[in-house]
Amino acid sequence: MPCPGMVLSQLGAGVKNAIITLLGCLTGALIYGIVEPAVMKLTKPRRPYKAFMLNQVTPTPFFVLALPIASVLAIVIFVVEHFVPWRTDLTVPNEPNATWISVRAWSPILTGVIVGCLQIPLVLAVKDTMGGSSSYCTVVSQILVTKPLRSLSPYLSKYRTGLANWWQVLYVSGAVFGAWMSANCSDTLGTVDGVSTATSFIGGVVMVFGSRLAAGCTSGHGLSGVGTLSLLSFVTVPAIFAGGMAAAFMLRTLAVI
Repeated sequence: MPCPGMVLSQLGAGVKNAIITLLGCLTGALIYGIVEPAVMKLTKPRRPYKAFMLNQVTPTPFFVLALPIASVLAIVIFVVEHFVPWRTDLTVPNEPNATWISVRAWSPILTGVIVGCLQIPLVLAVKDTMGGSSSYCTVVSQILVTKPLRSLSPYLSKYRTGLANWWQVLYVSGAVFGAWMSANCSDTLGTVDGVSTATSFIGGVVMVFGSRLAAGCTSGHGLSGVGTLSLLSFVTVPAIFAGGMAAAFMLRTLAVI
């Protein structure tokens, strides 16, 4: 499933046209920043939400709800893994004698646990949860160097300064180095063709514009939102998967992939 942070991973791994996708992402953030007042006016709920978290709907403590949900998700993952092993998705199998650093792909269960655990230092250090799409707003907002320019997009202006904004830029930038190191060690640097220039740019625009429209990307809603029992994330995540499957079906039908 596409995510703004994945773009930087592709950039580090040397995927063709990844830089074009990055430019599309920045353009998408700029466009959303300009039209945000109109978008908010059209999407504002008629009635204010009384609760944002599942544990706010009922007086049930957080862990009482979170543990059963996590258990159900774990069971679903292991069942799917049993019938459709993750190694069957690899276009090039892992080398049997590869070390942990040179292997082409790690188990998604292991990496999922590692990524989820990243929430702990983020919460302790910056009192925030994982996400990546806001980083593009922070980068784009740097062009608003004067007050007249800032008045064009109050939405982007609030992302210009402060650790609360810049930590995400540092976080997603680390994906570039991490992807480069992984691709270099596994001898896969620059081996992925990617997609056309036009598709890369348009995809980047749509991805970040959609992430900002949904108030979060796949990591923001899928990892942080669901992890904190956000009601909106429980709606957004199924919609992300439905959109991804619909797009894949359409592209396969058109023989694009």
